[in-house]
Parts: sequence; structure tokens; C-alpha cells
Amino acid sequence: MGSLGQDFMVPLIDISPFLSSSSTLEARERVIHQVRSACQQLGFFELVGHGIPLALQREVLLCAERLFNLPLEQKQAMLMSKSPGLSKRGYEALGGQVLDKKPDSKEGFYIGVEISPDDPRCGDFSMGPNFWPEALSDKEFREPVMQYHAEGVRVHETLLRIMAMALPYGDDIFDSLMTDPVANVKLLHYPPNPALSTREAPIGAGAHTDFGSITILLQQPNHHGLEALHPSTKTWVPISAQEDVLIVNIGDLLQKWTKGLFKSPLHRAINASPHHRYSVPFFYHGNLSTRLNPLDGSGDGTEETAGEHIAGKLLRSFGDIKD
Repeated sequence: MGSLGQDFMVPLIDISPFLSSSSTLEARERVIHQVRSACQQLGFFELVGHGIPLALQREVLLCAERLFNLPLEQKQAMLMSKSPGLSKRGYEALGGQVLDKKPDSKEGFYIGVEISPDDPRCGDFSMGPNFWPEALSDKEFREPVMQYHAEGVRVHETLLRIMAMALPYGDDIFDSLMTDPVANVKLLHYPPNPALSTREAPIGAGAHTDFGSITILLQQPNHHGLEALHPSTKTWVPISAQEDVLIVNIGDLLQKWTKGLFKSPLHRAINASPHHRYSVPFFYHGNLSTRLNPLDGSGDGTEETAGEHIAGKLLRSFGDIKD
């Protein structure tokens, strides 16, 4: 269980009762209560009982290592800037994103729902074909990554159904969000930084909240790097990396829909070690046309859409939009 100091612990939640038809109502109610509490307090929790095969988790982390070990020119052939329109697929070079004040010390690779080049949506924000490295076979890269994508969507949507039950707006409140959803896997590589302390290490991913609905993070076991801002002391505290334990955090959209009841937590990543660090965040945004009207009906209908919010934040972080 990841610690946030002596007075706060990241809760460990087992959602397996929602994957079995034989689970009792009491077991499911216990999960709903745990998720509600975690979302209202910190916005982070550790997830087990999710059903994603451990072998697949390990393989996807190997996919990240294979990809980022390719020669730079092969990665640059798949640059995000070469993806059509605002689809934002492909390779993010080291220092290419600025989540806080300085360029991030990481490189990334975005993969989403496969959209054909002749699809009328191609080129819309987060809509387009994926890049696939020619030097890696489908078995080495494409197949495990897309299998993980399908599993991740399933887990995200299970969590959204649980969260709907944790709110007073009806169990189907997020059903429209899960229609034609945008959901992106991002492979990440943080280069080694054998610094004496995290204070001396370059920031791998600057302090930020996540732009979408929910994020699920897959990490290499014992390769720590994720840090959350302690809500009371305002200090950065590490969240542990354990095998078969995913990290879930709430994003901006759920915080807006719940008027702050669910927290979108500030976090960052630092690799203060002599080892390469690989991780795989999975960003579930949902249907981008969904408006950010509060779920309690208090909005006036003029709120921006999920797509407008995410696109504005993401494009600014890559320098495509200047403030």
C-alpha cells in the first residue's frame, strides 16, 4: 500500500466482486464505499482484482522498452507532428512536453483507438491512425499493446459504473460518456538520473492534474517515480510501484462533473535512479462531445465539452497553443 505519510494511506481496492456474477451484494457495496471514499479524499487508489493478466502487463512494459531502445531516427519517423490534424498519435521526443515550468525529462508514445485515414473523423482531436514501428513485429509490439488497450477500456468502464453507483445521480449517469469513447495508452520512458536525491533529479513529468476522466497507471515493480502532493502538508510523497497493482487517479472531468466532490490530484514523476524507468498510463477520456455540466443539474448548458477541455490542456503542454 502506497503511503502518503503517517496520517494518510493510498487505499488498496479489490474490484473483483464486480467481475464475478456470484459476488454478494454486500461485497459490491463494500467496493462502492471504498471507491467513493478514495475519490473524495485523495483522488488516488491502488487497484487489484482488475482481471488484466499479469503476463500481459509484463509484456506491455517490455513493449515500451523495445520501442524506446530503437534508434532515434526510427522513433522520429513516428513523431506526433506527423500524425494527421490534431490526432496526436505517435512519438513524443525527450523534452517535448511541458506539464509544469520546464520541459519534461521523458519520452512518450501515444496509441489510441485505431481510426482509418479515410474515416471522416480522422484528424479530429485524438482521432486518427496509430503509428507502428516497422522494426518490431506485430507480435513484439502491436498485438500486446492493442490487447492491453482493450483490457484497459474494460477496467476503466467497470470503474465508471462503480463510480456512478457511488454518486446520487443514477447508475446510468456515465453511460453516454462510454459511447464511442476516446481512450489513449501512453508508453513512457524516463532516462536514468543517478542523483543523490529527488531534489537534484530533473522532473520526468512536471506537476499536473490529468486532463480526462480516469487514469490507470501500470508501473515496473519497484521502479518508483510517481509522487502525489500531500493534501495537508503540501509535500511530495512517493506512491509505490508493485507488481499487478495498478494506480488509479481521478481526472479533471470527473472533478468538474461532481463539482469538486471527486478530487483530481496534483502529481508528478521523477526518476532519481541510475536505471531506466518505463511506465504505461492509460487515459480514459470518454465521449469527447460530453459537456462538463455538473451532474447535479446546476449548469447552464454553456459549459465546454470534454474534448475542448482536454485538447486545450494537451495542446498547450506541447506548445501547439500559446497563452
